[in-house]
Amino acid sequence: MKPVPSACAAVLILVLLSACVHPGTRPPSARPAGAAVRPAAPGSSKAETEPLAPLPPAAREFLAELRDHVRRGDWAWVADRSDPSFLRAMEGRGRDPYFYTYLFAAGSLAGEAVDYARFELLLTEKVRDMVWESARIEGPVAELRGRFILSKGAPVPFALRLLWRLDPPRILGMQP
Repeated sequence: MKPVPSACAAVLILVLLSACVHPGTRPPSARPAGAAVRPAAPGSSKAETEPLAPLPPAAREFLAELRDHVRRGDWAWVADRSDPSFLRAMEGRGRDPYFYTYLFAAGSLAGEAVDYARFELLLTEKVRDMVWESARIEGPVAELRGRFILSKGAPVPFALRLLWRLDPPRILGMQP
């Protein structure tokens, strides 16, 4: 190999450095002067997110997005985040209340038989919000408990199982 002249080496170093440093760019945490701080999303108070503290940040972000879509009634987005094994088990079924009842293990499937002794379907058109009560991690699965807040009637408990290590995370559901 021939030695590279020092002028060529200097040019090569400058080219490499110029690709890494861009004047005028700010680190992600920096804001331009006078930029307003965006207020926290409604319902994202410390008391409401505290049950999710044991979860890694990526899982918490996914759950915040999930809650936002549930609030907006975007159940198709929720169904798209279900695990393929759950979809295979529910093959042939539409995205109906039966599907979402098992996806979220809602009502009597949540294991709170005292409140829900009989099986009832989750009527998604009545759901207006969801709140988290607890979260724990067992290996690749995060187990979350919470309640759906309905437009009319008592809150409905659910037990959500989330494969939090996947990108994006997937909802396991409960197979019938």
